[in-house]
Amino acid sequence: MKFKKTINIIFSIFFLIGGVFAARYILSLKSGPSEKAIFSAGPLVEAINVTRRDFQSYIETTGVVKEHERLSVISEAGGRIIWKSPLMEAGRAFKKGALLFRLEDTDYLAEVAQAKAQLEGARLKLSQLEASQKVAKEEWARLHPDGQMPDNPLVFLIPQIKSQKALIEAKKALLQKAYKDLSRTRYYAPFDGIVLNETVDVGRYVRKGEVIGELLSSEKVEVIFSLSSYELGLIRGSIGKKSQVYKIIEGNMAQSSGTGFESGAGKDSVKDGDKWIGVFDRILASVDKKTRMAKGIIEVYKPFSGEKALRIGDFVRVKIPAKTFHGVFIVPSYALKNGHVWVVRDGNLLHIAPITLLWRNKDLSCIDINDISPQIDKVSIVISNIGAYTDGMRLRPLYREPFSSASKGEMGK
Repeated sequence: MKFKKTINIIFSIFFLIGGVFAARYILSLKSGPSEKAIFSAGPLVEAINVTRRDFQSYIETTGVVKEHERLSVISEAGGRIIWKSPLMEAGRAFKKGALLFRLEDTDYLAEVAQAKAQLEGARLKLSQLEASQKVAKEEWARLHPDGQMPDNPLVFLIPQIKSQKALIEAKKALLQKAYKDLSRTRYYAPFDGIVLNETVDVGRYVRKGEVIGELLSSEKVEVIFSLSSYELGLIRGSIGKKSQVYKIIEGNMAQSSGTGFESGAGKDSVKDGDKWIGVFDRILASVDKKTRMAKGIIEVYKPFSGEKALRIGDFVRVKIPAKTFHGVFIVPSYALKNGHVWVVRDGNLLHIAPITLLWRNKDLSCIDINDISPQIDKVSIVISNIGAYTDGMRLRPLYREPFSSASKGEMGK
């Protein structure tokens, strides 16, 4: 019995050992994982090709329409208004030289007649003195055949004649004044314009020097806008150049300037209406006391002609040609990455290139790529974002159609 028990124990041990060896043998027959090289082609990105070119930058900002010339209608004569032109109504347009109203002129006609009579009387008196002088000279010659001249000039009436001639000039001046006063009873338009306001009524008595209306010149208006110090440097060579003016018909006017490194500010919040072509005329000598910014003036000619019109006080958007940059790259503004652009190098490698930002607006940026040779005219720029990136990483660029800055708000577009 004891012997049988021992045999069973030995058999169990051998069975256990055999199982262990069998398991190891089976595991040795199974092949291990194959060691293959892991290769990544890089993330898929969008890219565009850009070429060096010359670029006409521009200033884009908002402004306010101001009158070029506003004239107060001041009565230069006193009297009762006896006639008023249909054009002498607020909002009516008139041409230069149009008669706008008349004052009663009876008293002024009488003054003209009186001045004429006084002048004729003075001329008659001079003729009489000259005739008397002639007689006096003949009588003196008869009495003094030796040619001796009188010591007293009164003998030949010289002082009297001189005084009478001076009196005639005074009477002429009085007549001219009478005619001038008479002409002031008729008020003619001094320029082409529009009546802003008036208090002219037939039958009303006006005093000399009384303000009875205001006129605006319709020849041109001025658009006044702000300029930062950076924009002043861009725009100083643009005096006299044609500029674009757009009437803002919707939204709020952006107060900040729309160029420099933040061009186009507020552009999304407004809608443009009609367009006018003006001339950048000048930069004012003083700066705004509140903003410390300079002021520029664009002149727009014939602003009230046709169905469209610029009104005094209208908010407008202006676009003025500025400095031209030579041999630069024009890229979408969203392609800029914290002072760098991502350049595709050697067909599929990322190069993080530092840039010099020369000009920018909401859509476009004018840049120079610092570590690209001036001899290289064409580069590929990544325009999409990458979550994690390093310089030299592989990319799979997907190229868009050639980038056209003209469709993105370049000057004149």
